Amino acid sequence: MNLTIFNCKIIFSDKQRSLNIKFTHNSPHYSTLLEALEWNNIPTNYQCKSGYCGVCRIFLIHGQIKYKQEPLGYISPKEILSCCCIPVNNLIIKLKA
Repeated sequence: MNLTIFNCKIIFSDKQRSLNIKFTHNSPHYSTLLEALEWNNIPTNYQCKSGYCGVCRIFLIHGQIKYKQEPLGYISPKEILSCCCIPVNNLIIKLKA
């Protein structure tokens, strides 16, 4: 997989919002899913931004991600840590309330 540049569509579980995002590995704006959500004014919880605390945990309903660094925070099988992952293809996600 080429991590340099790729496009991704992120659909939220409420299906009333979606984002088309161009991920660039060395983007000055974002290089993780969390940063892309923040850049697009989607409120998201986070703390450490390093994959340790698990606060940025979100539900992955459909799609695939790749971790830039393997997270140490606890996640269940259908959760991802948005602070240290990037989408591999289009995603459907549910943000935690």
